[in-house]
Amino acid sequence: MEGKGVQQVDNGVISIDNASYVRVTGLEIRHYNTSSADVTPIGIHVSGSGRNIEIIGNRIHDMGTNAGQKAGGGNAHGIAVYGNSAASINKIDIIQNELYNLKLGASEAMAINGNVDGFRVMQNIVHDNNNIGIDIIGFEGIAPNPVQDQARNGVIQENQVYNNSSYGNPAYGNDYSAAGIYVDGGKDMKIIDNNIHDNDFGIELASEHAGGVTSNVEVSLNRIYNNSAAGITLGGYDEDRGRTENSIIKENKLTENNSKHLGYGEINLAFDTRNNELRNNYIEANEDGLMITNEFTQNEGNKVDFNHYSSKNQAHWIWKGEEFDDFRAYRTQTGNDLHSDLN
Repeated sequence: MEGKGVQQVDNGVISIDNASYVRVTGLEIRHYNTSSADVTPIGIHVSGSGRNIEIIGNRIHDMGTNAGQKAGGGNAHGIAVYGNSAASINKIDIIQNELYNLKLGASEAMAINGNVDGFRVMQNIVHDNNNIGIDIIGFEGIAPNPVQDQARNGVIQENQVYNNSSYGNPAYGNDYSAAGIYVDGGKDMKIIDNNIHDNDFGIELASEHAGGVTSNVEVSLNRIYNNSAAGITLGGYDEDRGRTENSIIKENKLTENNSKHLGYGEINLAFDTRNNELRNNYIEANEDGLMITNEFTQNEGNKVDFNHYSSKNQAHWIWKGEEFDDFRAYRTQTGNDLHSDLN
């Protein structure tokens, strides 16, 4: 389906609003482009409220925003689900779609935002886009009731997410800031058994809004490698952001992330992380040897143990701003990784 003749307004080539029991399958959507920052091209757009919506087996590619840096880079999505009603969108399945070559500006290839309660994002291929791959969002004022303004109760499983980078995107310049999978204020979900590589960040759990919380997220059994910055990062990127809490990072394999040598290491704890658990992960650092980095002192209750570390060169950990290159000293002084091993 060509997008060239679509009226350029803030909706999709396919738009589903306040509808239930809808299936969109087997479509190809491309060439819906704009140079206006006031227009947001979207391949498939779901909004309002509804239930039992399936988006299966579609290809969305080569479309988006060409707005320049002076216009803020514009916005575009491949698939966007916006729960902007007092009643939720629930039971939405996004399965076996391919999203690629999308010019996204400040937005994401796939976004689930606001009052969305119950979703499955499975077996999609999201690659070669110029910003975030998959984003689960809260606290942006999408839902009329702030209590419901968080996407929640979902699973992100068996997806392939790669080559998503904001570098060169007019909205970001030369920053490496795009995560393959990003939970920005969402809660109560599982990120399981995904292949995530060659993005800027692999998986990010954060909240960009002060007072917002990403919580109760399980990240397990993922293969995360060759990402430019951290393989996994938790917490706000500065002290004006929200926090990440009560999440579990377990049984993942992280291999040679921090590939641009940006200082993040394999796992990064940023501002205000509380009561998270990092255990039973296999962590293989590149020549920088950076395992876990934690520059902020506003972190509390995090448990780090039963991990397996290896490195090409001397291994390093940074915990609450203090750097350790001796595994024994790191364990003794931080209380972390008392049952972990280093090869």
